[in-house]
Amino acid sequence: MFLSEVKLALSMDKKDTIVLVLERFKAPRIIENLLKMLPLNSRILIFKDEGYAYIPLRGSFAGSFRTVKSVNKGMICFTAQYPGIVIILRDNAKVPYPCVPIGYVDEKEISRLLKYNALQVTISIWKGQANGSKII
Repeated sequence: MFLSEVKLALSMDKKDTIVLVLERFKAPRIIENLLKMLPLNSRILIFKDEGYAYIPLRGSFAGSFRTVKSVNKGMICFTAQYPGIVIILRDNAKVPYPCVPIGYVDEKEISRLLKYNALQVTISIWKGQANGSKII
């Protein structure tokens, strides 16, 4: 069965969770490898002046990818140069590395992220289906 999306729940504490949606059809191979490299606990670095947040991944990632130069608010991208997930916090963000669009985040989640400079999160992975979701 092909799952259309994967949701990453970033839990800062018991009351505050931010959800990122990774769309499998955009880059299925990247997302599968990314899930293997994703730490269960991570630090999110938020670069407000540049307009993005960065979640580092473990390991390295080889291959050639179709990258984009312009990004829009709410996009989630993967960057291979320094393996990580980049969350675009505003239009025309200054992301320093080529990145591959892999998903999106809701605008209300972005406003909650902007409250912080950096934060420690626990990451849960949910694989979504048309009839619901299951945690893996």
